[in-house]
Parts: sequence; structure tokens; C-alpha cells
Amino acid sequence: TDTHHVYDPLLKVLLLTGQRLRNVVEMRWSQIDQASRLWTIPAGSVKGHPGAHTVPLSDLCLKIIDPMPRYNGSDLVFTVNGTTPFANLYKSQRHVLAATETNGWNRHDLRRTTGTVLQSKGYGELEIGALLAHKPKSGNATQIYMRHDYGETKARAVTDIASYILDVLSKNQ
Repeated sequence: TDTHHVYDPLLKVLLLTGQRLRNVVEMRWSQIDQASRLWTIPAGSVKGHPGAHTVPLSDLCLKIIDPMPRYNGSDLVFTVNGTTPFANLYKSQRHVLAATETNGWNRHDLRRTTGTVLQSKGYGELEIGALLAHKPKSGNATQIYMRHDYGETKARAVTDIASYILDVLSKNQ
């Protein structure tokens, strides 16, 4: 849509990464390793996740992030002034709904869509949860021994999400 030069890419990154709104809004250039195509969300910044959370970035996601303007050398990716993260969320969401002639969905539905698409592609609950930074269901003593980070699987998953989105877009043109 043609609604806001910061909000539109922010929505796309939400969908492409499956991360929570707050984490995407607060994304910083210093958290992104372009060479490794990784975004590391610092420890304590992800709900229910005490350690740092690493999110692979697809080519499509990097194409969206890279051209974001840098205001006065700010470290913030999604900002309109370089000093604070983008905050015009509710007004921008109303504009997106009007521009797309849709209703009944919110930003969290993009995260749900990411998980659902990955499920339809054969990813399991633990793999999807690793990307979304969800803890496995508690009550299983074996979980304390399970420390795999699913890095390669998460990288495949974000690539699969990007491919899925591009496929849907090509069919709707």
C-alpha cells in the first residue's frame, strides 16, 4: 500500500520474520549482521525468552530493510526522527485497512500467518516455536536437556515464508 514509508516495511518484516511487534519496532542496525543475514534480538528483549534470540533474514527481508532511511546516524531501523522507534501504529493500521479495503485483522495476525504457513509447509511445533521465540510446552523434564537452536531450520523457514509470499503476490497480479 501507499500509506506510510515506515509502517509498510515494518508490516512486511513482521510477516517475513514472525517476530513480535515490539521487537520489530525496536529493531536496530547494530543488531543486524548483514554478512550472516542474522538479526540478534538482545537478551531480555523477547517476551518469555531470557537469552538473545537470533532471527535469520531472508533476501526479501533484507531488500525491505536495507533502503530504510537512516536519520542522523540513528541506530533505529524503523523511525521517522532518528531518536524514537516508530510510534504511529494505530493511525497507520487504519490507513492500511482503508487502502487495502480489508478489515478484521491486526498486526498480530501476521505473526499467526507466519506460523500457519510454516505449519502448512511441514515444519513442526518445535521448529516454528524456535523462530517465533516460543518456549516448548512445559511439563516435560526432557526439555531441560534440549538446547538445539534450530538455526539452519529457522533460515530455511524464513526463506520458505519469503517464497510463499512472492508466490502469492505473483498469482494475484
